[in-house]
Amino acid sequence: MSETALPQLDVSSFEAQIFWFFVTFCIFYTYVKSKVSPYFFTEIDSRKMFVENNLAEVRKLQKKANFLSEDYGEKIQAAYLKANDVIVDAKKRSEKNIDQVRYDLTLEAQARLNSVSEDLEKELKGADADICSDIDALFVLASQKLSLEVSKDRIEKMIKETLSAQVN
Repeated sequence: MSETALPQLDVSSFEAQIFWFFVTFCIFYTYVKSKVSPYFFTEIDSRKMFVENNLAEVRKLQKKANFLSEDYGEKIQAAYLKANDVIVDAKKRSEKNIDQVRYDLTLEAQARLNSVSEDLEKELKGADADICSDIDALFVLASQKLSLEVSKDRIEKMIKETLSAQVN
């Protein structure tokens, strides 16, 4: 062999280098294929199973979430309708109660008005009777006074007539 700075570039040793390269490559390839790659393939398969299981779980949870979302929407709609029915029913009952209270109050007011009217009529009749008795009493007094005055006037007139007849 000749002395060169780079022995690997010596053309005379190319055949040996190529031979040992293939031998080393085959040994390394066999070692990687038998020892290292099964570990990587196992890890890859394990990772693939992990991802598939997680995807299956995600799909399952997504279906469950969609079902719950639909169920939630249905329940919200049902609750809204039920609340609306309760409000309408309460409104109807309150209007009915208001009408009943209004009717009861009207009857009570009418009864009180009738009672007050009756009391007023009794008072008016009593007042009429009192006024009539007072008028009668006043008439009696007035007639007594008039009769006394008439009598005095007549008496005075008679006295004057008598006096004047005597004077003449």
